[in-house]
Amino acid sequence: MAQSARSTTHPERAAIESYAAGEITREEMLDRLVEDAVPARADPTGGDGYIAGTRDVIEGAVREGLLNEADWNAVVARAETSPALLAIHRG
Repeated sequence: MAQSARSTTHPERAAIESYAAGEITREEMLDRLVEDAVPARADPTGGDGYIAGTRDVIEGAVREGLLNEADWNAVVARAETSPALLAIHRG
């Protein structure tokens, strides 16, 4: 398969975009989200902002319509058993 123009800033976003485009299954997307999960963190340049984490990326995809309620529920269900995504479930 040819490499499509996907987000390189957040691998999680690339997985969500691939899923939304029908290139991968929901399970494959969830596997990638677990593999690439990172917490939000302070801006290393000392600015007032922060660097978005996996939860931010997923919530943005829901707001943009890339993921629906069933997708969000699948993420939450996976978060219950995945330490990497636990912050999504508790957030």
